Amino acid sequence: MKDHPPLSYRDLKTIQEGNRRHPDVMTLLREVKRLRELVAITFGALSRIPMNQIPMETVDMIAMFDALRAEPAVQEYIRMEAKRQEMEFRRSKVQEAANVRQDQAGQEPAGVPGVAALESENGAGSR
Repeated sequence: MKDHPPLSYRDLKTIQEGNRRHPDVMTLLREVKRLRELVAITFGALSRIPMNQIPMETVDMIAMFDALRAEPAVQEYIRMEAKRQEMEFRRSKVQEAANVRQDQAGQEPAGVPGVAALESENGAGSR
């Protein structure tokens, strides 16, 4: 039996679009979705636990992490988590810049970039 590469989210959506009238296929796709979410959540939870606190052989743990990391659902989870962290970082930088105090004349203190400078630097103003 030939091994097939794992299906990506887009692959599954394509199958769904072509089989909306087949209840058995839709049931299987819902189960695949549930299992993909379970894999991603499991990887997320395990990646936050220090390796020395899990009572497993190191070789087994590495093999399990490698298998999980190879799953398309986990790859998507990692990408989305990185995007979320990047957005939070950018949001905090803009918020910090917005909280810069102004002097009595209403001017920004010298040497402290304001919101406009930070947004132009990050390209946030060019949407």
